Amino acid sequence: MIPPTQPNIRGDNRAMDQVHPPQIQSGTRQLFLDDELVTSADNIRRVLHQPTKHAANPLLTPEHPWEGQMVLLYGTVLHDPAEDLFKMWYQAFGPETGNVVCYATSRDGLRWERAPLGVTEVLGSRDNNVVFGVANHPNYIEMHSVVQDDDDPDPARRYKMTFHCRQGEQRDYHTATSPDGIHWTARQGPAIRYPENCADISHCIKDPRSGKFVLWARTRCRAAGVEARDPDYIYGRAIARSESEDFEQWTQLVTILHVDEEDPVGSDIYTLAAFPYEGIYIGLAQMYYGMKHEGLLNIQLACSRDGWGWERVVDREVFLPCGGVGEWDRYNQSVAGQPVARGNELWFYYGGRTCRHSPYEGRDNGPRWGGIGLATLRRDGFCSMESSFDGGCLTTVPLFLPRGDLHLNLKSDFGSAQVEVLDENGAPIPGAVSLPLRTDCCDATVSFPDGFTMDSVLGRPVCLRFRLSNARLFSFWSE
Repeated sequence: MIPPTQPNIRGDNRAMDQVHPPQIQSGTRQLFLDDELVTSADNIRRVLHQPTKHAANPLLTPEHPWEGQMVLLYGTVLHDPAEDLFKMWYQAFGPETGNVVCYATSRDGLRWERAPLGVTEVLGSRDNNVVFGVANHPNYIEMHSVVQDDDDPDPARRYKMTFHCRQGEQRDYHTATSPDGIHWTARQGPAIRYPENCADISHCIKDPRSGKFVLWARTRCRAAGVEARDPDYIYGRAIARSESEDFEQWTQLVTILHVDEEDPVGSDIYTLAAFPYEGIYIGLAQMYYGMKHEGLLNIQLACSRDGWGWERVVDREVFLPCGGVGEWDRYNQSVAGQPVARGNELWFYYGGRTCRHSPYEGRDNGPRWGGIGLATLRRDGFCSMESSFDGGCLTTVPLFLPRGDLHLNLKSDFGSAQVEVLDENGAPIPGAVSLPLRTDCCDATVSFPDGFTMDSVLGRPVCLRFRLSNARLFSFWSE
């Protein structure tokens, strides 16, 4: 992993060691969350970018009796293009109703309607927006995710939900299906009977690569070094993965992510909300700091090339922080399963609270209140490779590029960026030096003088060298 302040990202030369240069798919943007495509760099920093919390936050606050004093995401927000409608499944915690799943819709993603649905009787009435709870399963505890599955031939299974239940001391993972996201039928019996008895908040996706459903589940794992360092810390929350082809039969859980000796004493990975993005997987790792003077949860950024091996990026800096003094999201951040893409932005819906997590014992704690907000990020803007006016350059490993122009997502409007195309050994190709780019654009086409085109190197492995001066590079691709 590259520390964000390291002037030379890589001093070795991996280009000579590349036996099989990667084939870049047309239109797939190549991000710089890890070092996979970087062979060398000089005076370049990798910088994490936090999403901007929306000025209208919180977008949803508790306002009905069944919501008590807390509405939260764990849950899902998606945009249904067929209806041009945002749909949200969120959790509410009423003192007399317990945990319930509620449903809200929005045309713009900012103003939300909690229309009465007449589905579930709560407090003696069906005049509410509750769609799931103990009325659907008597041992229901909390919902995880909703997946819209348009590929299922059975219209009654268009929407799929994961949740967990508790019976006595046993906790297990369960599933439910629905034709419309409102009327739900719970599966009989647990989908995953958990031997560790620690089933809890998790996230689920349908992976377009494999067509399988993937559950990023809670488990327990304490690495040997952490066990020796923190012998009195008992939790050890970590992340395991399970898969299913049909949403019925699930594979055995395999641990994929846990804290290590680089993490603070008393910390856990509470949940992982992971999703496919431009050929890789990006994870929002909910970090729990559980010492008695802390009780905090915030979000770090992680990435993976295959969904199994994970790396937390940019020196494990906070991606979505808790709010400052006076803010609604002071402590205890949680996130929806994946962001919603809107034009050149990614919209991250999240839950924030004014209270800390147990076992906090200090005085700096607020009431048990929670709301739902929005944070937005530039497309591909998780992190950038950048250099100031003193200039820097970054060179990729050899790549097979598809037919078409080279495109960049960059900010160089008060500086410049330039691209050189090199052969697989790093030698310059005559005429393959681009015109300077001075723009702030999520899709800037690279132009070359003297008649050079990227198609002239089609079928040959080439390296790209990016020269940056007061510029940030977020991604590149060809199409």
